[in-house]
Amino acid sequence: MKITCPDCGFFRELVADRVPARPVIATCPKCGCRFRFQPEDASCRLIEHGRPAPAGPAASPAHEDDPLPPGAIVPGRTVAGQNAPQEPADDSRTTITTAKDSPEGGTHAEQESAGHADEETPRPTNRKGRQRPAPDDDLNPWDMAPHPAGYLSAFYQTTLRVMFGAGRFFAHLAPDAPQFRALGYALIISLITVCSQYLWLSMTREMLEQAAPADAALMIVIRFALDNPLLYVLISLASFAFQIYFVSVLLFLGFRITGVKHASFYILFQVVAYSCAPLLLCIVPVLGPHVGLIWSLACLVNGCRVALDIDWPRTLLGIAPMVLLFVVLFSSMRLPH
Repeated sequence: MKITCPDCGFFRELVADRVPARPVIATCPKCGCRFRFQPEDASCRLIEHGRPAPAGPAASPAHEDDPLPPGAIVPGRTVAGQNAPQEPADDSRTTITTAKDSPEGGTHAEQESAGHADEETPRPTNRKGRQRPAPDDDLNPWDMAPHPAGYLSAFYQTTLRVMFGAGRFFAHLAPDAPQFRALGYALIISLITVCSQYLWLSMTREMLEQAAPADAALMIVIRFALDNPLLYVLISLASFAFQIYFVSVLLFLGFRITGVKHASFYILFQVVAYSCAPLLLCIVPVLGPHVGLIWSLACLVNGCRVALDIDWPRTLLGIAPMVLLFVVLFSSMRLPH
């Protein structure tokens, strides 16, 4: 299989046993750009342009007033009209290494010259000894936590990027990021949501009991939540985690059925988990939960489109099976017995 840099056109042939099993982020050894490689169709989508090569020294001007006699040789200066000999570039030593080749499980590109290798500054490692990604505005702060400023700062920065820069955030999701990071972020959102609900229910309990009948299903849930707060929180967190996995599976099947062959469950799981960020608006009474839910759904749809790099028609077509299933379920629940 051939992997081609989408920025400069540099390519390499990968044998079958070195092709990664899922999408990876690679770095071109020639121009330094970062791109996402899809092994299903060998497509490469540009993420970040590489840095241009430093400009060489300017050509020496003609020494019209040079007092040296013709033919004199000065160390460090070439004879006019002649170029210094250059060693031919050896591309055979340049390799593109994917997650399958790297012992740390990450992806990187390395380029060796004819006699030496470029030295790189060592990056900080986590508790398991794996190298952390270098600080970058496009990286997910929650995946890098607690580096560089702790979990609280990472949670705050991630929430802001999801709510006010969803397109850029979801476009740079790491396909090999651990699931527990995204799940932990979503559970923190769920915990804040449940605590806010408990606060508002306890403040409006008397008003709700007067407005709703005693045997209403809503009042049964409210009384259970107020009388058993710890059990209510645990049940809510478990239910929320199940919903995240359930929605991720439905989206994965929907996109695969509609022809998006490069759809990855790991990417869609992160999209669903991080799309819960706007639910924090539940701390605002009355309108907060409704606005947060609509905002979260908008982030989910846009995140699927950007993360999978597809157009709007294919995005809506892939989400349609999940929407139809939920419509059928809610309709059956409202039918009179």
